[in-house]
Amino acid sequence: MGDLSLGPPAATGRSLTPRGDGIGGVMGASLGVRIAGVCLAGTLAITTALACEDHGGGRDDSSGGGTSVSGGTVSAGTDGGTAAGTPTGQPPDNGTMSGSGGSDGPGGSGGGSGSGSASGTPGVASTPSPPRAPSSGGPVAAPAWLPPGPRSPDAGNAPDPESVYDTLRMTPSDCRDTLRSISAEAGWQVLHGLANACAAVQGQGGSWAAAASDHAAAAGGLSTCKERAAYAVLGGILEFHRQHPSATVPLPSSPPGKDACDFGIAAVNVVDRTEARPGDAVTIEVHDTYFDHGELRDNAAVLIDGELLETGQVLVSGSGDRAVVCIAAPSLATGRYPKSVSVTVRYGDSATRENAFTLVAPDPEESPGPPASVCPEAPTGNGSASPAP
Repeated sequence: MGDLSLGPPAATGRSLTPRGDGIGGVMGASLGVRIAGVCLAGTLAITTALACEDHGGGRDDSSGGGTSVSGGTVSAGTDGGTAAGTPTGQPPDNGTMSGSGGSDGPGGSGGGSGSGSASGTPGVASTPSPPRAPSSGGPVAAPAWLPPGPRSPDAGNAPDPESVYDTLRMTPSDCRDTLRSISAEAGWQVLHGLANACAAVQGQGGSWAAAASDHAAAAGGLSTCKERAAYAVLGGILEFHRQHPSATVPLPSSPPGKDACDFGIAAVNVVDRTEARPGDAVTIEVHDTYFDHGELRDNAAVLIDGELLETGQVLVSGSGDRAVVCIAAPSLATGRYPKSVSVTVRYGDSATRENAFTLVAPDPEESPGPPASVCPEAPTGNGSASPAP
C-alpha cells in the first residue's frame, strides 16, 4: 500500500507504518472468512437441491421439454402441463410422489410437472398390468331337455316309444336305468341315442359314440311328433358336448314350453256319402298322436255332439303320429234331423271338431248296427314302432 507516514516520527520513536496485525490485517481475514462461508453455503444448497430432485423421481430441464414418468407410462412433458398417465381430474395414487419441475422464480414455468412411483427399476418406466378379464370358468348352462308330450296315458302299461319318451322327460336323472329298457331297433333309435347322451352329459355313463351314431341313423326317418322333439334335443346335447367336451351338467326334469304334439282331428268323413244316416260308417283321422295307436281302440272315448258313443270305435289305420278310427253314426236322442254335429276324441287330452258331419233321418227299413259291421279293423301299433326288449 506504500508509506502512510503523516509526518516526522514522534518523539516516542514509534513508526506509523501499517503491519499485518493492524486494522488492515483484521479486514483481510474477515473478508476471506465471508467468501469461504458463501462458497460453503452455495455448495450445501446445490447438494440439497440435487438430493431433492433425485428423491422426486423425475427430472425437468429448463426448456420444459423433458420426459416425465407418471403411473408407469412414459410421455413427453409440456410447458405447464400435466404428465400423461394420470387421468385428468383425478389425483395421483396414494404412495406416488409428485414433484414440480424447476423454475427461475415463483410463477415461472421452467418445465412440466411429473409424478412417479418410488418403486421399480431406476430409469425404466414400468407398464401397468392390463385389467384381468372376467373368469370364463363359471357355471355352464345345461342344454335344453324334452318338452311335454303331452304325457301318454299308457293304458296298455307296456313300453312303447311314446311312454318311454315321457319317462325320460320326467326323470332325466334315471336315464342310465331307462337306457336298459330301450333297444336300438327301428323306431327306437332316437330314444336310444337320447338316453345315452342324457346319461353321458350328467356323468352317469352312457356313450357319446352311440348317441352320435343313433342321431345320424335317425335323420330323415322321423315319423312322430315326440320322435322329432327327441331328435332335436339329442342334437342339442351333442352340440353342447362338442363345445364343452369335459363338462357334465344336471338336466331339468320338466322344463316349461309348448307341447311337442298338438293333438287334433284332421278330418271327418262319411263313407260313401256326403251325409250320414244312423249306422253309416264315419272315419275320424287324428294327428299328432302322443300315445300308442293300439290304445285308441280299447281306451279312447268318442263323443258325438257331446254324447258318448256307446258302440265304441274301430282302429282303421295308424302310421307315425296319425291314426284313423271308424265309428257307426248314432241316432239322435231328440230325433230332430238333419243336424250338424261335433266329434270329440278323448284319450288323455281331447280333440274336438265342430260341425264335423251332418246326421240325417234313418232309413225306416234299416236299423243301425255296430261299427264292426261297417268298418274294417286295422293292426295295432303306430306302424314304425317296434316292441321294447
